[in-house]
Amino acid sequence: MSAGDPLLPASRVHAWTVAVLCKAGLRDTDAVCVADNLVEAELRAVCSHGLMLLPMYLERIRAGGIRTGHAMRLLTEDGPISVATEVPATVPIMVLDADGAPGQVALTQACGYLDASARAKGIALINVVNNNHVGMLASYARLLAEAGHISIVMTTAGPSVYPYGGQDPVMGNNAICVGAPTGGAPWLFDMATGIVACGKIRHLQLIGATMDAHWAEGPARLPTNDPAVLDQGGGVLPHGYKGFGWACVVDILAGLLDGGGRVGMDVTRQRLDAAQPTGCSQTMVAISTARLRTPGFAGHVSDYLERLRACQPQDPTQAVLAPGDIEASHFRLRSEHGLPLPVALVRKLTEIGAAHGCTFNADNAYDAYHAYAHKPA
Repeated sequence: MSAGDPLLPASRVHAWTVAVLCKAGLRDTDAVCVADNLVEAELRAVCSHGLMLLPMYLERIRAGGIRTGHAMRLLTEDGPISVATEVPATVPIMVLDADGAPGQVALTQACGYLDASARAKGIALINVVNNNHVGMLASYARLLAEAGHISIVMTTAGPSVYPYGGQDPVMGNNAICVGAPTGGAPWLFDMATGIVACGKIRHLQLIGATMDAHWAEGPARLPTNDPAVLDQGGGVLPHGYKGFGWACVVDILAGLLDGGGRVGMDVTRQRLDAAQPTGCSQTMVAISTARLRTPGFAGHVSDYLERLRACQPQDPTQAVLAPGDIEASHFRLRSEHGLPLPVALVRKLTEIGAAHGCTFNADNAYDAYHAYAHKPA
């Protein structure tokens, strides 16, 4: 954030985003799912997964890689179930074929299935296949944690990370997120398995900044601080041997679990082929805290986090933070004061708005959506 970045009300930005996605061809409910995720990422200051993704999503919708007319299918041991019908709560293991839908739509649908099944069985798992980019994983871990579940969400991604000791970026920057209820706002920990999310590098490129030279390298593993290298044949460095290992865990648990998914090296890179679904896969697990032998889990989590924050700091001017505290703090501040969108991003959104008949600015973003949503039949 810089001093020149405008503060825009999240509710109006959300309404404008829904309007643009509807104009681009998404169903109204699908547009809301995507906008929910993008704006929540901005609220949590996870700008790598926020509105900077919208231009790419719109291009993929136009080219057909994100299918507006998708027909998702839920697969169980008893055979396929239409997503339009109620899912039996007795099904603890499920596979959802997303059919190239917007990734956020498929995972939001999957959260509903998991919630019902975990409430009935205590634990449930769903593997989502044939999907597209799902955005920030914390959105889905939050939904499940708010419903009283411990949640684990992981996703494969297109090849962009060097394997530990490898010469070419063949690994996906696979991500994993864990959530838990606390009695207040859920605890959420969301991480890429590369040393940094690819979107953070692209965000630096968007605002004209350089990157840490230890984040990515160019072709032939040449060090650089130019963020443009990521899309010029370079790749993100692995988060050491253990980060490489966690990326393999996600490939195995999300990409190989059902046999119908893809590991990162086989996922289509969404910026290189806009006409094809990426084929990325996700696995999500929900564990019902209401079914635990000992009650009071949420309170135990809250107490544990407070004990961490009460630790003696190494630097007396800086308190110890629990994982996820920084994003939670941004969420509170931005919900109250607005989203500080970079000027470069505002320019892009303004161009998008003009192209879709939805003028973008803080004063009339809502009015543009209101006019579209209530247009004559």
